[in-house]
Amino acid sequence: MVYIRSKRVKGIEYAYLVKSEWKADERTSKQQIIKYLGRSSNVELENIPMQYRQDPKILSFLSEYNPRDLNKKKILIEDFSKKLYLSLASGDVDSATRIYERSGNVLSLEEFYDKILKPVMYDIGMKWEKSEIDVATEHVCTNTAYALTAAINERISKTDNREKILLCSPEGELHGLSASVIESVLESRGYRVFNAAPSIPTDSIITFIRNTEPD
Repeated sequence: MVYIRSKRVKGIEYAYLVKSEWKADERTSKQQIIKYLGRSSNVELENIPMQYRQDPKILSFLSEYNPRDLNKKKILIEDFSKKLYLSLASGDVDSATRIYERSGNVLSLEEFYDKILKPVMYDIGMKWEKSEIDVATEHVCTNTAYALTAAINERISKTDNREKILLCSPEGELHGLSASVIESVLESRGYRVFNAAPSIPTDSIITFIRNTEPD
């Protein structure tokens, strides 16, 4: 568990990012300071290590001590989302990739996918259902999104001897973007990913598992 602890010194509150771990053998929890954050009122999301930024306890602290920071993040997400839609609709992979890179100043990779790409793709699907965009535009958006995830994966540093994970989807499932997103996240966490999606026969998957022995 990770949280921000505030300590008052001479009337001023200072914040520390703390990790608490339960020690079963000692039947007690131990706290470790991960990072000194400075004055509580000055703590911003950018001060928090990327892997902890969506923790509910962290967000609760920020909403109490620095609500302006969360509002700024919301505005940036809205701006990035509008720009990403335009990039996808025009088939501009380079522009979409630059948006991802700029978002990295305030968002983790998971946040980019969850708060920007996913809602944009849902919106594209709704626009298609309402005939606000044609099929060709919808396909361009989807194919550009695939290319974006591939471009992101190219930027992820990889090491040898990584644990192997196989991604697949049922036969007949023709949508594979979600698998590409999961592949990207897993690659960023150090796994070697075999992405066999979409729509692949069960016997083929079984053969592949036998040959590659994923973990």
